Amino acid sequence: MPAVRVAYFVQSHRSPRQVERLLGALRRGSPDALLVVGHCPAGEPLNTAVLDELGALHFTHRQRCHRGYWSLLEPYFDAVELLSRQPGDYEWLVYLSGQDYPIRPLAELEAMLTSTEYDGFLTWRPMDALSPEGRRRQGRIRYLYRYFELPGWERLLRFVRPFNRLQNAFNVHLTYGPRLGIRKRYPGAASGHYPFIGSQWTTLRRHCAEKLLASARSRDEVVAHFERTVCPDEAFAQTVLINDGSFRLCNDNLRFADFQGSRDGHPRTLTRADCPALVAASYYFARKFDLDVDAAALDWLDAHLAAP
Repeated sequence: MPAVRVAYFVQSHRSPRQVERLLGALRRGSPDALLVVGHCPAGEPLNTAVLDELGALHFTHRQRCHRGYWSLLEPYFDAVELLSRQPGDYEWLVYLSGQDYPIRPLAELEAMLTSTEYDGFLTWRPMDALSPEGRRRQGRIRYLYRYFELPGWERLLRFVRPFNRLQNAFNVHLTYGPRLGIRKRYPGAASGHYPFIGSQWTTLRRHCAEKLLASARSRDEVVAHFERTVCPDEAFAQTVLINDGSFRLCNDNLRFADFQGSRDGHPRTLTRADCPALVAASYYFARKFDLDVDAAALDWLDAHLAAP
């Protein structure tokens, strides 16, 4: 069976040297893959000569991406649109951050994608399920309120925040900026569709990625709802694809991240000491790596991937 063509989209906002190194690893691992990188306009720019040498499509995000906001999803939709205008075809789109890195040969990943019965690999759980950090209310707080930004009101909102647990008509959320949420019925509830939540990072067949693009561009009431939620990047894809019901999905996004003990949503930075255990596991990618913290980790992985 001939291998399918895979596209890899890297969404980045910092450390051009590390992003370029990741793209280089992807190109070495998959010479025929489509490579796309979208970089934040607020970050140090990427070296376009390096990107052109790697044959990587590239664009700058239309606006600065803010964690916890809809803007963090927009580069993905732009990447899917960009890929649709390219000559040649692709079957799968792998969504990566600039701090991901392959930990198994890409040929193994692409062979698995060629033969799998699934249409997508992503993580999900019902909105009301216990979060990995042990918080059951997190899903309701994020996705059942319509949030409004209130810059300059943080001091007042801190005073009001203790009332969050005494009522559910409104919710003060300060993690990603001062916001006040007003309780709003999820627009899909009448038809039995509810939010699902999981990781932003996915591996999807092209028709799944284009389904997300079409949904986002439709500007329907579900999109309008998610635009005002907290962390829509961790729920929009799951909610659209699972509620559609026509896709075969695997509850596994094929990558490793260590959130143990995290209270801010950032995974632990991986080091050279983690690498042997990573490559012995069943994951294809891991994050996060940081060249400024431990460049030896990426050196070790490059040597491992290059070995016969």
